[in-house]
Amino acid sequence: MERLPHEAVRVCPLTPLQEGMLLAHMRNPSTGTYFEQLGFTLSGSFDQNLFESRWQGLLDRHEILRTIFPYEGMRHPRQVVLEKTDNPVEYRDISHLTGSEKREYINRYREEDRNTPFTLTERPPCRLRVLREEDSKHRIFFSFHHILLDGWCLGIFLKEMFSGDSSPIRGDYYKFLQWRDERDHEASSLYWKEYLEDWEARTALPGIKEGQKTTPGWI
Repeated sequence: MERLPHEAVRVCPLTPLQEGMLLAHMRNPSTGTYFEQLGFTLSGSFDQNLFESRWQGLLDRHEILRTIFPYEGMRHPRQVVLEKTDNPVEYRDISHLTGSEKREYINRYREEDRNTPFTLTERPPCRLRVLREEDSKHRIFFSFHHILLDGWCLGIFLKEMFSGDSSPIRGDYYKFLQWRDERDHEASSLYWKEYLEDWEARTALPGIKEGQKTTPGWI
């Protein structure tokens, strides 16, 4: 029997894209292939309590930020939404360093963050970190695994984070997952097979040059 966290409030299948990312993670958990990192600077007064409150609001409001991906001992991996998650903002104070030391520290820290992989199974694969350079200057790093989010989500989260916007969320990702899971996949596969039967032209991929060798099974 598959064991799920007792605090789970929703269990859903993975999309094919998520399954591929999970497979890559299972093959090499330390890979940074799907690691995403957003870094930017906040200038001006910084209210730490408000910042943490807004972050917690995002965690409470968006289930995807409370989602883990257990696969060990499971016949079919799932994405599991937790009722709550302990994912506090992490702080480091580098205001005592000189200008050049700060730059070196930030570059080193950026790589350190990228080289700290997510587990996927134990806690949601995202983290928010703040480096205090001065009273009125803070460097923000939001890192996440691509299985959780894509770039289109960042604008939504940042808007809510810094404006406090809490208007109703449009659409329901989990209804989409349910709809997809209930579809006739064999009929869908047959449709596309027939639709593309006479297609012979090669589809160019961004960044892949003509004749360039690629890894078997990935491209």
